[in-house]
Amino acid sequence: MLFCLDIGNSQIYGGIYDNGNFVKTLRINTKIGWSEDQLGIFLLTYLREAGINPESIEAFLVSSVVPSVDFTIKTAVKKYFNAIFFEIKPGVKTGIILDKYKNPSEIGADLVVASIAASNKFPSQNIIIIDMGTATTITTINSKKEFLGGSIIPGIKTQMSAISSSAEKLFSVEITKPSVFMGKTTQAAVQSGIINGHFGSIKYIIEGTKKELFENEEALVIATGGIAGLFDKSGLFDHYFPDLILEGLVVAYGINQR
Repeated sequence: MLFCLDIGNSQIYGGIYDNGNFVKTLRINTKIGWSEDQLGIFLLTYLREAGINPESIEAFLVSSVVPSVDFTIKTAVKKYFNAIFFEIKPGVKTGIILDKYKNPSEIGADLVVASIAASNKFPSQNIIIIDMGTATTITTINSKKEFLGGSIIPGIKTQMSAISSSAEKLFSVEITKPSVFMGKTTQAAVQSGIINGHFGSIKYIIEGTKKELFENEEALVIATGGIAGLFDKSGLFDHYFPDLILEGLVVAYGINQR
């Protein structure tokens, strides 16, 4: 079994991979102050509660964009598990060509892993990848597996937090798909502005990217991230894969085991 962990700024999303499938998944808030003992004991407890023998974990596969957590998770795994620790970092084989980007070391591990998974699912295709988290990222790889660049905008929850903390009469509202563009209450107006606005921003960037990079070619648009489910079947993207980054970790691990 493989224990995959996607460590984001707001949440850690994990999954237990066994015999070609994710048999268990978990989502917890990212806690910067955790010690290696707290994290190690949490992981042990989670596995036991899920009915999984910790000894059956062959490796922990980690993608992280939170440097302050990296040492903690690595130390926790070494201290509490007899398992390989594999992380996405410079020097790891990915199968993705990164030198089209001016400074490849700046590319987030999550973006690299999503590209690995996307190109594995759709080989020899141009792909635009939308990942909706704390930030919404829109990145591109071409049919040659070259990472061409990306765009970053504040995520829906980040926008919601910003508007409630900066405007005294506005407040956070439930993140749900609005039924109208012109809200008749403050809640409906905030929902419409943020969610419809997010949809519009992404759609505009996708259209511009296709013209800029893939003018005479087809480009597949795929999405991941928990909030991306809000726009499933909206026509914004062709496919939605909530576990895309976890799947990419499994592919990357396989590449590096050869």
